[in-house]
Amino acid sequence: MQRFITYSKVLFVLGGFFYLFISCVKEEPHLLSKSDSYQVEFYINNTNPQNWEKNALKNDVYLPQTQKIASVNPMNEGENGRYLYFWSFNGENLLPDVFINKGTEIEFEVEGSSSESYPAGFPHDAYPAGKAVSVRGLQEVIIKMPLDSVTEVDEIGFDISSSDTGPKAFHILYSNDNAASYDTLSADNQFQNLSAQSKNHFSFLLDTLQWNFEYPLHIKIEALPGDREGVGEMKSTGATRLDNLYLKGEGNFPESSTENTLYYWIFDYLTGDLVIADSVKNEKDFYPIHLDLKQGEYITHFVSNFSSVPLLRPEEAQNIEDHYLGRVFGDAESEIYGSIDTIEVNEDGNIPIILKRYYTQVLFELTDAQGLNEVDEIRITPLHDPFFYAPFKENMGNPILDQSDFILYPDFEEESKSFFFNQFLGNVYENQNMHYQVEVFSGDDEQPMHTFEVEGAGMNNMKLIFRGRLLSYSEGSFTFSVQEAWDGEEEVEF
Repeated sequence: MQRFITYSKVLFVLGGFFYLFISCVKEEPHLLSKSDSYQVEFYINNTNPQNWEKNALKNDVYLPQTQKIASVNPMNEGENGRYLYFWSFNGENLLPDVFINKGTEIEFEVEGSSSESYPAGFPHDAYPAGKAVSVRGLQEVIIKMPLDSVTEVDEIGFDISSSDTGPKAFHILYSNDNAASYDTLSADNQFQNLSAQSKNHFSFLLDTLQWNFEYPLHIKIEALPGDREGVGEMKSTGATRLDNLYLKGEGNFPESSTENTLYYWIFDYLTGDLVIADSVKNEKDFYPIHLDLKQGEYITHFVSNFSSVPLLRPEEAQNIEDHYLGRVFGDAESEIYGSIDTIEVNEDGNIPIILKRYYTQVLFELTDAQGLNEVDEIRITPLHDPFFYAPFKENMGNPILDQSDFILYPDFEEESKSFFFNQFLGNVYENQNMHYQVEVFSGDDEQPMHTFEVEGAGMNNMKLIFRGRLLSYSEGSFTFSVQEAWDGEEEVEF
């Protein structure tokens, strides 16, 4: 059985301008006939062989039946347990990205009447830098986390920063009696980075404490002036940012928190202006989407993202030329499908959506004669620039600020020596070069047993297969091929 855990190092990378482009050619439009506004129903066409249908697509994947991938959702196992709760604040609200129970609360006590804002944040695991939550005049923040489904509490952690006049230290306390009383977890925690809005990461172990899981855990962070060498005095106008807040431990988790999100964008055909942008979530099939559209011609883009990690996309794109899609590489299991169409609206009607894979499956088939029991960890790092898909602008600079990788913990069997991941490409019409570094680790060794590179080329809706020996690797001993089981399958010896 194979398990993935994300080992993401999201960096600001000014890599080469690697772009993927598909021109939007006006084809014979779907006709729909006369009034100021019409109701148009879009639906997934489940009768077309090229359509999107989750179970059908999963069943035709050529993979050993023993392989199982865990998503990069932060609930995956890691040091000091799994994420019971995680807030990225990238959605610009106080709702957790990961939660084992509902009923979380975050309350800020501030000096004055400051409310929350969401400036730039810090990267964490598979989550891009995105946003952080910020308040001015922070005195304390209290986080409530129910423990109903929790069996073990191990660690609390977060990233914190402040302006020159914000706090530079804090006390952290905890309560497990419905906030009737608090005990000190750690006093006078000094920022190491004092410059304005520089990241400080803190984590605190909780595994030696006794917990009553019938009551929620309350964490209180009390702001302090701290050592202020080189910065101004603490003032009520000082801003504090909190990001990547998490609680780790063990518990009775849901089977999967992965969900399918269908994003859609409707653009005016003549001006390119954005008319509608929205998304809906559903674990299985989508009900028809009903939209009111004025008479005219439109370009539509529907994208299904089966993953626990949101798509990378522009936050405020108002024109078709600003539109692009991307995916964090560490989100190794995600399945992304899409469809672009041109429609003409003249009457009420319905339009089928035929979704196609926007990714290639990268499969390693290992030919080692000996067993691979000594292999405990494999790290995959992309050496190519991050892929992105800008279907309506040929010369867009690469907007993806990501250089994530992932770690695989394999469980190889004699009859099944293979592993795989999905590489997002978009919908492309020529081969794209894919280049990876593979590091093989044994036990607790910090240095890899083997490090080598593989390289191949292919398009979306194809399988790129690397075939070769993992432990007796030598230059050129891996080969690759593209398989024609989907649109194609490329095989590479290594």
